[in-house]
Amino acid sequence: MNIEIISKPSYSFAKVLLNGGESIKAESGSMMSMSSGITIQTHKAQQGGFLKV
Repeated sequence: MNIEIISKPSYSFAKVLLNGGESIKAESGSMMSMSSGITIQTHKAQQGGFLKV
């Protein structure tokens, strides 16, 4: 995995290069683009937190 931070310090984004079999977790709505041959798996975040009722 190789991560390059671009456009520092304002409006920065990370360019991430993954090797075969590697994965990364990203925040919802944060991905700008991807190369062909990439698959995406989505999961719903678990509910709960500090003040779980």
